[in-house]
Amino acid sequence: MGGFMKNKQEKVGSMTIKASHLAAALTVCAGLALTTGAFAATATTSDFGTLKDGGKVTAVTLKNAHGVTARVITYGAMLQSLKTPDRKGHADDIVIGYDTLPEYEARGQYTGVTVGRYANRVKLGKFSIDGKDYQLAINNTPNSLHGGPTGFWARNWTVDKVVKGGKGKAASVTLKYVSADGE
Repeated sequence: MGGFMKNKQEKVGSMTIKASHLAAALTVCAGLALTTGAFAATATTSDFGTLKDGGKVTAVTLKNAHGVTARVITYGAMLQSLKTPDRKGHADDIVIGYDTLPEYEARGQYTGVTVGRYANRVKLGKFSIDGKDYQLAINNTPNSLHGGPTGFWARNWTVDKVVKGGKGKAASVTLKYVSADGE
């Protein structure tokens, strides 16, 4: 499929798509800044483990003054954990996630991931552009689901930027993955 999206502009329904390279970014900072306008949030990075292929996975934890903590990992650009305190101050994780990297690799589910190149199913894994037919990898028989078996959710993204917070800045993390043409 190499080159099928390169420098193309396609009309898909009422949406026009222009692609030369597909770059995706995820920024997590919503809800971690104080509503008073004072930013008392922090961002810390840590090692989350090593993938079977040797890639290092980084975790970035964002925390605000109210005890809300979000942890994002570079593997799949996943929201691994989101802890928020109840009225009594007891914090619980309110998203489904695994504690270890091997659990994510073994299960291959879409829990907390960033999906792509496309979300949902492509019927029979087939589509056409300008009369040319394309066949995608099937991973949800008989369809292709969430970018296929090696979609964005199965890629190790990079940490593009971490803002530590404080001094008028909200804590945030931006992850980046550049998808090769035809991937």
